[in-house]
Amino acid sequence: MIDYAKRKTIKTIAAASAGLAATVATSAGASALLATTGTTHDCALPGLANIEVTTRISATKNDLEVVLKNTADSAVTITHMTPTVTNVPRGQFNFSALLKDGPLHLAAGESTVVPLQQHTASVMTTQKACGLSLTDSLKRTMSIVADGNSFASVSIVDNIAIA
Repeated sequence: MIDYAKRKTIKTIAAASAGLAATVATSAGASALLATTGTTHDCALPGLANIEVTTRISATKNDLEVVLKNTADSAVTITHMTPTVTNVPRGQFNFSALLKDGPLHLAAGESTVVPLQQHTASVMTTQKACGLSLTDSLKRTMSIVADGNSFASVSIVDNIAIA
């Protein structure tokens, strides 16, 4: 025989638990979206800075460079970035140089470039390759803090297959 009172109680508890689990999952997902770097997000959370990171070959120096572009509809001020330096077999990208004079202000659609600083010949022969491409390294480590100490939504776009 079915006890309908107990059945109704169990269904109510199950529904409440599912609602709580969905709320926690949504909160955790939003937190992960803020803290996750190296992934492209289909939609950005309102009020967050949106920074697109790409690699390209410089037309003037014929060498690698990393481009950071503000893809949001409003200006953004970048206050902190990690990593500060990214090493590749041919040299390094010094992201801390962007913030040496204080926070970096980018208008909507504006971009800035971090050029490759090549190692000297003696450093190049002794340095071991890290095993990750520049794009993979940035996907794993790139984090940008913008206005109001909030993480920016960072999209790493794989334009060039480089080591």
